[in-house]
Amino acid sequence: MHPPNALDAPNRVSSLVITWSDWDAVLPKVKQFKALKRLTVNHVETAPLARDLAALRSLESVELLLLKERLPPGIEVFSSVKELKLSVTWDGRQS
Repeated sequence: MHPPNALDAPNRVSSLVITWSDWDAVLPKVKQFKALKRLTVNHVETAPLARDLAALRSLESVELLLLKERLPPGIEVFSSVKELKLSVTWDGRQS
């Protein structure tokens, strides 16, 4: 997770890079990331995205690195972001 102390003061974080395995730790505090402008999630699996992400009004840019050629359920939570970048990886290689 970058920044590594993001969960200590989520309301002060403007950019967050996490792996899907970090998602369970971030999820309980996701609504507190009120200043978040950029979100990058690596190794996204096919588990549903949290509806709470739609509450992040300052979120402008989202990048998801998917493990499979399949969008995770709930992708519509990002309908109001200005930029949504999707990439697919196989065995850690991006395409």
